[in-house]
Amino acid sequence: MGVFQNNLMGAAAAAASAGGGDFYSHQIANSARCDSNGGYLKRTPSSAGNRATWTFSTWVKRSVFTSGSTQIIYSAGSSGDQDGYYRLYWYQDSFIISSANANFATPSDKFRDPSAWYHIVWKQGSNATTLYVNNRQVTTASVSGNTAVNNNVQQVIANNSMTLGDSPMKGYIAETIMIDGTALGPDSFGETKNGVWIPKDASGLTFGTNGFHLKYESSSDLGNDSSGNNNDWTAVDLAAHDQMLDTPTFNSDSNGGNFATYNPLTKGTYTDLSEGNCRADSNTGADASYPSGNFAMTSGKWYYEQLIGNLNGSYPTTGLVALNNLAYDVTRGTFYAMRLRSDTGVAQQNSGDNVAPFGTITVNTTGVASVGTGDIVSWYVDMDNKKAWFAKNGTIPNSGDPANGTNPQFSWTTNPSGGITFMSQEYQTSYTVVNAGQDGTFAGEKTAQGNSDDTGYGNFYYDPPTVFLALCSGNLPVVDEIDPAQTDDNYPQKLFGMLQYTGNGSERTIDTSFQIDYSWARSTVQGQNWYALDTTRGFFGASSNNLYMKLDVDDAEDTLSQYNFKAQSGSDITITSGTAFNSGTHTQQMWNWRLNGGTTSTNSSGSVNVTQQVDPSGHFSVSTYSGAGGTGTIGHGLSAVPTFVVVKQRNGSNSWATYAKGAGPELYGNLATNTAFQDAVVWQDTTPSSSLVYLGDNNEVNHSGRTYLAYCWADCEGYIKSGKYIGNGNADGSFIHLGFKPALFVIKHVSSGDDPLVWDSKNGLINPISKTLSMHDSSAIVDNSNRNVDFLSNGVKIRTSNSNANSTNSDGIVYLAMAHNPFKYATAR
Repeated sequence: MGVFQNNLMGAAAAAASAGGGDFYSHQIANSARCDSNGGYLKRTPSSAGNRATWTFSTWVKRSVFTSGSTQIIYSAGSSGDQDGYYRLYWYQDSFIISSANANFATPSDKFRDPSAWYHIVWKQGSNATTLYVNNRQVTTASVSGNTAVNNNVQQVIANNSMTLGDSPMKGYIAETIMIDGTALGPDSFGETKNGVWIPKDASGLTFGTNGFHLKYESSSDLGNDSSGNNNDWTAVDLAAHDQMLDTPTFNSDSNGGNFATYNPLTKGTYTDLSEGNCRADSNTGADASYPSGNFAMTSGKWYYEQLIGNLNGSYPTTGLVALNNLAYDVTRGTFYAMRLRSDTGVAQQNSGDNVAPFGTITVNTTGVASVGTGDIVSWYVDMDNKKAWFAKNGTIPNSGDPANGTNPQFSWTTNPSGGITFMSQEYQTSYTVVNAGQDGTFAGEKTAQGNSDDTGYGNFYYDPPTVFLALCSGNLPVVDEIDPAQTDDNYPQKLFGMLQYTGNGSERTIDTSFQIDYSWARSTVQGQNWYALDTTRGFFGASSNNLYMKLDVDDAEDTLSQYNFKAQSGSDITITSGTAFNSGTHTQQMWNWRLNGGTTSTNSSGSVNVTQQVDPSGHFSVSTYSGAGGTGTIGHGLSAVPTFVVVKQRNGSNSWATYAKGAGPELYGNLATNTAFQDAVVWQDTTPSSSLVYLGDNNEVNHSGRTYLAYCWADCEGYIKSGKYIGNGNADGSFIHLGFKPALFVIKHVSSGDDPLVWDSKNGLINPISKTLSMHDSSAIVDNSNRNVDFLSNGVKIRTSNSNANSTNSDGIVYLAMAHNPFKYATAR
């Protein structure tokens, strides 16, 4: 635990290293919150610079999503100026670049991710304007002549230069740079490191006459220019408490990075969010709202604070809610599971209640006091021991001691698979302000006390106990084996990836970016089966070694008749002229996993021996075995309990038997059909253990004289996630927290016949993703707005009312997801 120096945002005392904390070679220490009163910065240069060639770069984190609203990031000039205005802004979730004469660029992308940071580069030069987001060009347009940018007219950051105050940017802004006289690409301001886009030190760039570099490093002078030009900006309606610790980077000392806030994607229409999504108000007198957080607590010990604003009867209340369990209510938000009533101080639920998916709740109400306006409720959440405490103004009732694990107010028997997050319950004029460590003033309502956690992160009013950490990216857990800060070889993009190519009918060599061991392969533009191949059985080499199974049918194993996959050398594969995977003009796709380079071992931990490969993360394996008959077990070889298992008979036509943790061990599904999960003793009605998968006495998994193939996935922080969600039947659909930016999202309904669907980032480079493939048939890819989802920095947001993706059936929809990047390091999408 560290204590800040007197300044609100002074440096925290150095503490224990947060793993991977020095991943960022360039640190961004502070941001400005341009949200409290529509705050912005303005400047009028004394003379014009180069108005035809320049570059604007900044990092932004969005807060509010309002249909039809304009949120301006940078604006120059006014309608009365000689050359009019020129500006970059969000409108209905899209970026627009416009002038007094025309809209130059309106990309179709939807940028509605509130949980991480975007990097924006706006470049003007060679008679063109170009916009990049996270190193991807999203739009460009022809623009000739001078612009209002760099002219000696009013320039405004985070608002409208034409009518000051009418189009504020709602959110956070950091590392804002203008290069006057040079058109630069994103690589001047950022770089890719182990698959992650990170900032570079820009201090060595030539800023030019009107260039500037705003670091927001002084709370009393947020517009100070650090470029050396002294092109300072005037802060308007930005207070000292609007200097924030929330930034795109973290280190192992005092900079915690991206902090948790309330989540506008799960807040409901009865809730208004402000102060960078740290404040939640009810906007109705008729019913309560239930806003919840955007970070999941899945393991470890966590600390955060909530200020009680304007007590109204029993409201507001504070508490904890399970993610990915209840459907998101579009009017009220996410309902509570455990909470503290403000008027009576009673802890709820009732002791002994069974609250899915927490299991049995135990509540201790001894000594719990009521809270009122201005009180601070501190929450201490121990996910490892399934306990929680709360304090009123620093005092925990009933001698509760989080550090020693004694006398908790809440305990439960089962951790929800999606984790837990904070919530509040607002009504009429009540509100709460959450501090996950980014703002010890609670948006100016308190004087910051400068307490930090053991890693040196955060600015808390009260001192967190030992090992209770701030909810920020620097503290998020990531499995060491796949952590981009700890491995150059095994981070998610080196373990799972997708490849698309156009067939040409000739033998060819293709780079798969890593050595592949397991693949799905098919054409996306024409009807073709889903082919599953792996190096455990035989993938490359002689034609007799091209063994495959079809995922969408129950057929037995066979050999590719056209000898398609000829050779593999490192990340290169040689494909023959055979038309199955190389037909001229057809788009082909491969979904690829890396295992152990084709080197297998025998796992004899179960009653049935298996031949097996395990991937470097320890969370995915491919095995083959011969059935023994009766009940039995096989060793999965993973370092965690499997959450998703698929077994297929190789020499027979039995189903692709699927176990999903979200459906339970009493049921099994079939990937090759759009039928519901069935109640049969395929898994002995037994959840897999830390070493074994349990096989029933049936043909699907353990028939004597039959051979089998088994795929096992286990949840891996930052890489793999399997679980269940319940839809709400609304276009503003459920949010599924994964703990990573997804690359692949596969779903199957538990008790209905809706299609098992596949979304991926290769067929959905931008949001919303409307292109889907059905796992159970050979149909070509479908582009259908009734299947829309958003891939985000920390999960998936359903954007359709269609039952295929958003069924309200209480049995839910199970999913398997693979990561592009862990949320710890992810940029917003």
